[in-house]
Amino acid sequence: MLGDAELEALDAQLGDFSVSSTKHHDILQAVIQKYGKLLENYRILRSDYEEEKESRERYKKLSRERVHNPFVLVLVDGDGYIFNDDLVRANAEGGSNAAQMLNSCIRECLPNVVRNSDQCRIMVRIYANLAGLSKALSKAKLVGPEKRSLAPFAASFTRSQDLFDFIDADDKKEGADFKIREMFRLFAENSQCKHIFFAGCHDTGYLSLLTPYRGKSDRITLVRTGAFSSEYTSLRLGIVDFPAVFRTFSLPTMPTATNNGTKNVLPLQRSQSPIIDHKSAAANTTRVCKYFQTGSCRFGSTCANAHVIHDVRRAAPPETNILPWGAIGPTMAAQGSPTLWKPPNFVQPLAMDGAQQRNRDNLTDDLPISTPQTEGMIPVNKDGERLDTVIPKPTPEEWSIYNQRVKQQKPCNNFYMRNQCPIPNCTLDHTPLEPEALHVLTCILKGYPCPRKGGCRSADCYNGHICQKNGCYGKGCRLNYYMHSMDPKVTDWVMPASLPGTDDSSEESPTESLEEIMSSVGGAPV
Repeated sequence: MLGDAELEALDAQLGDFSVSSTKHHDILQAVIQKYGKLLENYRILRSDYEEEKESRERYKKLSRERVHNPFVLVLVDGDGYIFNDDLVRANAEGGSNAAQMLNSCIRECLPNVVRNSDQCRIMVRIYANLAGLSKALSKAKLVGPEKRSLAPFAASFTRSQDLFDFIDADDKKEGADFKIREMFRLFAENSQCKHIFFAGCHDTGYLSLLTPYRGKSDRITLVRTGAFSSEYTSLRLGIVDFPAVFRTFSLPTMPTATNNGTKNVLPLQRSQSPIIDHKSAAANTTRVCKYFQTGSCRFGSTCANAHVIHDVRRAAPPETNILPWGAIGPTMAAQGSPTLWKPPNFVQPLAMDGAQQRNRDNLTDDLPISTPQTEGMIPVNKDGERLDTVIPKPTPEEWSIYNQRVKQQKPCNNFYMRNQCPIPNCTLDHTPLEPEALHVLTCILKGYPCPRKGGCRSADCYNGHICQKNGCYGKGCRLNYYMHSMDPKVTDWVMPASLPGTDDSSEESPTESLEEIMSSVGGAPV
């Protein structure tokens, strides 16, 4: 039998268990209630997420629809950009021909500035004071004496292409300027407008409009004419010539008789025609602007001296063009094709500071090194320019093996660098190449510049994107100054834009002598 003390102890334990059980029950009920609230909140959040997801999908669909009709815009100030004499004289037929020629020239330039250029339509807007322009052309004996004798040309130009318009901006002062400015602002940030060709560089008044887009050559290209203002070169935008479409020289100013019978040459006002004839100016003055010849005149059209396009004292050969900074480059004017060139970012690598000097002297210390983790990826610097991984300098033994192989037959670059040769019945060597000779060939090809420079993202490009020779500053080097002034330090590794074997660019095999090739890559004949 249990005593009284034991019974009291058991009763106390039962009481404690009852209290503990009650607490556990209360806690369990609280947990169940919180869990129920969490489930309810989750259902609400999931509903909101589904709505947001559906809204985002609709937005993506609308965004894709917006870029379904990409186009490029060509803005032309018709008061300063005059079509060639033969086109103007042909009247209505000339307008149709001018539209077709301009369309062909723009289409030829598109692959250089726009991706998927074949999908882009071309929209042309020409704004001009038709009455004033007709008067100026009539005095030049290019059209009839009627007040709006250029109207048939303009109408035919407009009818010939769906998105081509030759628009009369009336004879109000700055009428064409106002229209061009507003059209530029409207389409400059439009996602459907992939590129703008701006033809108004005879007038420095447009500089303020284009200055915010300095250096954005992927967005804007300037069209050059005879009265091209050198101040536009400071914008670092691409520049293109259409010699087969627009006059390379301005219309002459018209002489007016005075009371004493002599003639004075008066400049035409904007309401008549804004065109200045620099050839006539040179004939009436003994002072020629020497700064205009090098593209550094800061006064533009307001300069008191004559701006002569081709000074007889510094004339370039007929087959060359004088670029704004004084360099001479090839032209295709004789074939009627556009000539496209871009400012070289105004880099002067021969005038480097001390830090840059040290970087060139020990360049290989900064260039990236290929690792298994970065295999197949492209190194880029802080400016997004492509770099090349370090390639060790070939040894004399490797040169000897390569020399012996080349004496037998010249190796095929595409076959050894890309594992394929697109040329049927290729006469170059495709037999297995020794590793030493392959190393020398790789080093040689890196001494030839890639035409896409730092913007190349091809997976199997075997040309050079930066000069790897320590102490080289460009003199006598095949790689241009741009490839000697790049930052050699890698900041990122990016995936290539094209897979191996899909790049259609190919370089011709070197044709120089072995001595010249070895000298260019730092080797020596063995």
